[in-house]
Amino acid sequence: MGLLRLSQGLFLQADVQLCTMHMWRNSKTHFSKEANDEFQQGRPTVKTAWSEQVGKAQFDDLCECFVKGYPSWSGKLCKKHTHYPAFLKYPERRWPFSTTN
Repeated sequence: MGLLRLSQGLFLQADVQLCTMHMWRNSKTHFSKEANDEFQQGRPTVKTAWSEQVGKAQFDDLCECFVKGYPSWSGKLCKKHTHYPAFLKYPERRWPFSTTN
Protein backbone atom coordinates (compact mmCIF):
# COMPACT_ATOMS: atom_id res chain seq x y z
CA MET A 1 0.00 0.00 0.00
CA GLY A 2 3.06 2.24 -0.14
CA LEU A 3 2.45 3.58 -3.64
CA LEU A 4 -1.20 4.15 -2.90
CA ARG A 5 -0.39 6.18 0.20
CA LEU A 6 2.36 8.08 -1.64
CA SER A 7 0.15 8.99 -4.60
CA GLN A 8 -2.62 10.12 -2.27
CA GLY A 9 -0.12 12.27 -0.38
CA LEU A 10 1.27 13.90 -3.52
CA PHE A 11 -2.02 14.37 -5.34
CA LEU A 12 -4.50 15.21 -2.62
CA GLN A 13 -7.59 15.54 -4.79
CA ALA A 14 -6.76 12.90 -7.38
CA ASP A 15 -8.78 9.72 -7.80
CA VAL A 16 -6.39 6.79 -7.53
CA GLN A 17 -7.40 3.87 -9.75
CA LEU A 18 -5.91 0.53 -8.79
CA CYS A 19 -5.49 -2.01 -11.57
CA THR A 20 -8.61 -4.15 -11.76
CA MET A 21 -6.91 -6.59 -14.13
CA HIS A 22 -4.31 -7.40 -11.48
CA MET A 23 -7.04 -7.75 -8.88
CA TRP A 24 -8.98 -10.25 -11.01
CA ARG A 25 -5.78 -12.10 -11.90
CA ASN A 26 -4.55 -12.22 -8.29
CA SER A 27 -7.83 -13.67 -7.10
CA LYS A 28 -6.75 -16.98 -8.64
CA THR A 29 -3.94 -17.31 -6.11
CA HIS A 30 -5.95 -16.16 -3.08
CA PHE A 31 -9.21 -18.05 -3.59
CA SER A 32 -10.05 -21.68 -4.16
CA LYS A 33 -11.03 -22.54 -7.73
CA GLU A 34 -14.73 -22.53 -6.82
CA ALA A 35 -14.51 -19.24 -4.94
CA ASN A 36 -12.50 -17.67 -7.74
CA ASP A 37 -15.08 -18.76 -10.31
CA GLU A 38 -17.77 -17.11 -8.21
CA PHE A 39 -15.65 -13.97 -7.75
CA GLN A 40 -15.00 -13.78 -11.50
CA GLN A 41 -18.74 -13.88 -12.19
CA GLY A 42 -19.02 -10.46 -10.54
CA ARG A 43 -16.47 -8.97 -12.91
CA PRO A 44 -18.80 -8.00 -15.80
CA THR A 45 -21.39 -6.38 -13.54
CA VAL A 46 -18.85 -4.14 -11.83
CA LYS A 47 -16.94 -3.38 -15.02
CA THR A 48 -19.99 -2.38 -17.05
CA ALA A 49 -21.93 -0.49 -14.37
CA TRP A 50 -22.69 2.98 -15.66
CA SER A 51 -23.68 4.37 -12.30
CA GLU A 52 -20.94 5.03 -9.79
CA GLN A 53 -23.20 4.24 -6.82
CA VAL A 54 -24.45 0.96 -8.31
CA GLY A 55 -20.97 -0.17 -9.37
CA LYS A 56 -19.43 0.58 -5.99
CA ALA A 57 -22.28 -1.18 -4.19
CA GLN A 58 -21.81 -4.22 -6.45
CA PHE A 59 -18.07 -4.24 -5.76
CA ASP A 60 -18.63 -3.91 -2.01
CA ASP A 61 -21.17 -6.74 -2.06
CA LEU A 62 -18.79 -8.91 -4.06
CA CYS A 63 -15.94 -8.34 -1.59
CA GLU A 64 -18.16 -8.90 1.44
CA CYS A 65 -19.23 -12.30 0.10
CA PHE A 66 -15.69 -13.63 0.58
CA VAL A 67 -14.61 -11.98 3.84
CA LYS A 68 -15.67 -14.94 5.99
CA GLY A 69 -13.91 -17.62 3.97
CA TYR A 70 -10.92 -15.54 2.86
CA PRO A 71 -10.55 -12.76 5.44
CA SER A 72 -6.98 -11.73 4.64
CA TRP A 73 -7.23 -10.95 0.94
CA SER A 74 -10.92 -10.03 0.90
CA GLY A 75 -10.27 -7.67 3.80
CA LYS A 76 -7.59 -5.92 1.76
CA LEU A 77 -9.99 -5.57 -1.15
CA CYS A 78 -12.66 -4.14 1.14
CA LYS A 79 -10.19 -1.57 2.50
CA LYS A 80 -9.37 -0.44 -1.05
CA HIS A 81 -12.99 -0.48 -2.19
CA THR A 82 -12.90 3.11 -3.40
CA HIS A 83 -9.80 2.61 -5.54
CA TYR A 84 -10.70 -0.38 -7.71
CA PRO A 85 -13.96 1.02 -9.12
CA ALA A 86 -12.65 4.62 -9.31
CA PHE A 87 -13.15 4.56 -13.09
CA LEU A 88 -16.91 4.57 -12.53
CA LYS A 89 -16.75 8.30 -11.80
CA TYR A 90 -15.90 8.95 -15.44
CA PRO A 91 -18.28 6.93 -17.64
CA GLU A 92 -18.00 9.26 -20.63
CA ARG A 93 -14.22 8.85 -20.71
CA ARG A 94 -14.10 5.05 -20.60
CA TRP A 95 -12.54 3.19 -23.46
CA PRO A 96 -14.19 0.05 -24.80
CA PHE A 97 -11.10 -2.00 -23.93
CA SER A 98 -8.76 -2.53 -20.99
CA THR A 99 -5.03 -2.86 -20.73
CA THR A 100 -2.54 -3.49 -17.96
CA ASN A 101 0.07 -1.21 -19.55
